[in-house]
Amino acid sequence: MNFSLALQQLNWRTIYTIPQGTVIPKGRTNSTYKTITIAAGNIQERFGCYAWSDTVNICYCESFADDYSGGRFDSNFQGRVHNYLQNHRISDAGHKNTNLMVFEKINASLQNNSVALYLLTFASLQIDNAIVSFSSFTNDSDLVQSVEQLLICIYRWYGQCQWNRM
Repeated sequence: MNFSLALQQLNWRTIYTIPQGTVIPKGRTNSTYKTITIAAGNIQERFGCYAWSDTVNICYCESFADDYSGGRFDSNFQGRVHNYLQNHRISDAGHKNTNLMVFEKINASLQNNSVALYLLTFASLQIDNAIVSFSSFTNDSDLVQSVEQLLICIYRWYGQCQWNRM
């Protein structure tokens, strides 16, 4: 079965840019953690897609499609960003969880570049003749996760999303 899919007026909205040379220590008391999580807490969309980017490439693309409302977070996006900066584990086999891996890659990239956190926005999502508004999209975790996978595939095709695991 054939179908078409198009994001109309796609935009990566800058949420926060971490300046080159910054070192982000693990810990909630550092000013960088506070600044980034406050910026993420201002995002009130329930679900969505986001990216970490250096000055040239989308390095990592992901979605926030879990509900953090039972926690101490102002938004689901804030809960997700908090995990990158704090929720680090290494398995018994020595494998780093995604949060720790991205945290380390952000810090490594900051040695040579600024790193920005972006939120995906768009005017509408067209699937064949059906139109999905951005506000409807942000309330459908399945659709958000599907668009996330599509974005990762497209950006990899362009040689980006190098931090995303295969």
